[in-house]
Amino acid sequence: MNGSASIRDVAATVGMSLGTVSGVLNGKVGFADETRKTIWNAANAMGYSPSPHARKLRAGNGGRARVKTGIVIHITHLGEEDAEQDRFEAMRSLMLIKEAARLGLYPITYRYRHLSGFQCPPVLNGHVDGAIVGTPHPEVVDALRGKIPTVLMDVPFTPGLNDGIPMVNTDLRMGFDLLFERLHALGHRRIATFTARDPGEGVWGEEQVAEILASAAARHGLVLSEENRLSARITPKTHEKVMAQAAPFFANCVRERGVTALVFPNHYYVNSLLPLLRTMGFRVPSDVSLAALYVGVFSPESDCCAVTYVWKDLLSTSVDVLSGLIDGRDALACREYLVRPEFFPGTTLDVAPRT
Repeated sequence: MNGSASIRDVAATVGMSLGTVSGVLNGKVGFADETRKTIWNAANAMGYSPSPHARKLRAGNGGRARVKTGIVIHITHLGEEDAEQDRFEAMRSLMLIKEAARLGLYPITYRYRHLSGFQCPPVLNGHVDGAIVGTPHPEVVDALRGKIPTVLMDVPFTPGLNDGIPMVNTDLRMGFDLLFERLHALGHRRIATFTARDPGEGVWGEEQVAEILASAAARHGLVLSEENRLSARITPKTHEKVMAQAAPFFANCVRERGVTALVFPNHYYVNSLLPLLRTMGFRVPSDVSLAALYVGVFSPESDCCAVTYVWKDLLSTSVDVLSGLIDGRDALACREYLVRPEFFPGTTLDVAPRT
């Protein structure tokens, strides 16, 4: 309905009172999660926005036209209900604050959980100038599209989702080229890998990264056969169990199929597999080398050889692009800004053993 729906329309659609709908959309507490999700889903789908008069009152503009607040929102994916003790997100938020301050912008963080739906009164009430979106869920982008300038950061391309919205991503092709050039120079010729499949509930898989990895391996003369590619559904809760089941598979790749290096699209697999392989009698890296894509903000755990994200550059570029959109210096177009990754040599990569 492109913004034409009123609060009465939303109330009629969900079959609830005006008081309940108003309370939920204004962020008041005391409502059941299912009630909140139902109302927000309907409001987002119908294109509801407060009346101009109500929005001006809420923004404290006293009837004047809306002025920029300098507030931008960073929407990031929350895979689990508990967000406490997340060092990665805490550090990334601090880095974003620093980068945004250069341009007089003030970021707030919204940790989006797919199962709860998109519920954000600051956006609805016109307090936010723009958004940096780090979650590939269509419902988030649909809720923002046409309302505020938006940039997608570290989100894979998806037709329909990314149309008309700038993207800022790490140049993974370049990163894996650096890694496989090094592997080939050290004498490695056969590799194995693991790919996470989409387990549902809004957690995405790694198929796109895995294909970039496979293409880079082929360009540099490394063989990644289907028999050495393992894929499984995996979540943070099932991670350790799945890795324990995967360890014998990779042991067999090394012992029976001539694989000399294990390369993964996620460094968490290395952290779990490394101690498991050692308990099975493998010496790393003299028996088998390990490498991965590393998306953290600190140095890679286990001193793993890795292609690493440069979050400072990702955040800086995202803020620069968003600032241009907010100020009208840059028209929306379907394009992608690529940030160069870095290569971390670590201690898990060595000359390929003779097989």
